[in-house]
Amino acid sequence: MKRFISILLRFIVSSSLIIFVFSKIDIRNVVNCMKEANIFLLIFSLSLHFVGVLLGSSRWKILLESYGIDVPQKELYRLYMIGSFFNTFLPTSVGGDAVRMYKVFSLTDKRAQAVTSVIIERFIGMLVLYIISFFSYIFYFKFKEKELFIAISLLLFASLAFVIFILSPISEKILKIVPPSFFKDKLDKILYSLKYPVREPNSLFKVFAYTALLQINVVIYFFIISIAIKIKLSIVYFFILIPIILTVTMLPITLGGIGLREGGFVFLFSRFGVLPEKALTLSILGYFISLVFAGFGGLVYVLEGKKEKV
Repeated sequence: MKRFISILLRFIVSSSLIIFVFSKIDIRNVVNCMKEANIFLLIFSLSLHFVGVLLGSSRWKILLESYGIDVPQKELYRLYMIGSFFNTFLPTSVGGDAVRMYKVFSLTDKRAQAVTSVIIERFIGMLVLYIISFFSYIFYFKFKEKELFIAISLLLFASLAFVIFILSPISEKILKIVPPSFFKDKLDKILYSLKYPVREPNSLFKVFAYTALLQINVVIYFFIISIAIKIKLSIVYFFILIPIILTVTMLPITLGGIGLREGGFVFLFSRFGVLPEKALTLSILGYFISLVFAGFGGLVYVLEGKKEKV
């Protein structure tokens, strides 16, 4: 019952935000933008999803190997594809991560490390995105847009504060307060696993390198779509704004970020001269192409189920 109420509330919030955003924009202009979009560039942007999965699965393999877990690259690529399907179609934007945790959990006896690898992946991904956004802002705006600077700085420094907390003795002291239990034992293992990659600097460097390439790929994805619909805006803006929008869509108050995503694109991009209808079109096409790619992940999931039955 609680889950039903949660989904219902998210549906109401998403619907309200969508109605609000669409009420401010002439839908006919959005439709015209879509009709005039360069289909070849949109197909190219779809291909970047496959590149992203390759980069992400390679990063994941390095993390797992640092824990002594050996899973074939092909298997991790397949799990990433399946994760993309659930990330898109489950109520939360991180549902696919939970599915990947469950899948890799069954492939090794080092289960805490396997689960933690997905958490570290997600966190490092956002941290690198904030770092890129922060330095892009410094380079391009030179502190002129103060509200933007505050938003980016808060995201970056909150992430860095979390890293410092996990690596410091404080986290262990707080964990000692928790009474002995099965739950505490799991937390001990996860905390140890979170700290462990620091002891493998070479692996950590590779993880950050792959993450940087992956996040640049994400930004280029939206930039290519913007070119397809004739938005004339420097790619630097995308490096600054996309991390903020992606963070907002992760808030657990809507269905898969629907409504927050559209509102974020319109609000932020229109501040820098992009017509609201084009900003909304950018959001819709970005999400639609993600749905198409997620369909490939769903196909992989279905085929996996058929093999297991056989």
